[in-house]
Amino acid sequence: RLTQKFPLSLLHTKKTVGDHRFPHSEIGRDDLKLSARVENGAVIVVIQNLVIPHQVPTAENGDPRLYLYILLYDAGGNEVDRNKEIFAPQQETALPFGKKLEFRYPLEPTGTSVEVLLQYQPAWSKEKSEIRKISLEIQSKKGEL
Repeated sequence: RLTQKFPLSLLHTKKTVGDHRFPHSEIGRDDLKLSARVENGAVIVVIQNLVIPHQVPTAENGDPRLYLYILLYDAGGNEVDRNKEIFAPQQETALPFGKKLEFRYPLEPTGTSVEVLLQYQPAWSKEKSEIRKISLEIQSKKGEL
């Protein structure tokens, strides 16, 4: 700033300064691709870091986490099964850039619907925020999944 005021501004031109902030808490809905399908008695979940050019979440300090929940419900809306994946740099399970990760979970025979939730918990918070949610109905044929 000193060199940009008169009279030194005549000798030094103004320079554009870039924004080097890293907004840790801003993982958007479109940054991570999440898909799920029911196939051959299992729910298959695929997750991919499409946009953020490093592992997600990332941290040198603290322990930010992404949580992937797979919840199975019966016809009455009761939870009959639950699976969880944790993506965290401290556990060396953070999502790499560009690589698709696929998970397969067997379905309980009483299951009629599946809910897939992706949540983010920053290192400085105990609260989780929802990034994506997918709900699927399980189609059965003659009592089979």
